[in-house]
Amino acid sequence: MQTPDLAVGDVVEVRFTKWGDHQHWELDARYLGEDEHGWWVGRTRRYADGAPRVVHDNSGGDGDAGPARRGIRRDVIRLRDGRVVVDDEDEFLEHQVSLGYPDQVVTLAQASCDAVVTAVSTDEEPWRSVGHRWAEVGAQTTLAAGPTAEGR
Repeated sequence: MQTPDLAVGDVVEVRFTKWGDHQHWELDARYLGEDEHGWWVGRTRRYADGAPRVVHDNSGGDGDAGPARRGIRRDVIRLRDGRVVVDDEDEFLEHQVSLGYPDQVVTLAQASCDAVVTAVSTDEEPWRSVGHRWAEVGAQTTLAAGPTAEGR
């Protein structure tokens, strides 16, 4: 992976697409840095219940494509009470039909999701402490840099 020509705090565009490159979400985030787990970006997000969440895009993909670039996005979330859940399972099932996911992609997405559920549940890195440290960097970086366009 090539290191981006970015400084900590620079705004980066994050784009999520649905299968078939259909536009989904676009948001601004701040570049936080890079480590052995990849590039880290952060953005300010508040939840009504105040619960912290560890969220990972576990789309699957080969070493060149990488999970955050191509595949089926499925969020694995550790809730405040310690439970680990997969968000929007019903949507994943619906989209298999409505968006025509190939069987190989469904199998890869499920295997990737299962691996991340296990890793989050057993506190493997980066979910044990590395992600939390980057979240702290993100909080300080986004506060110091001010809101992104999305947060205004």
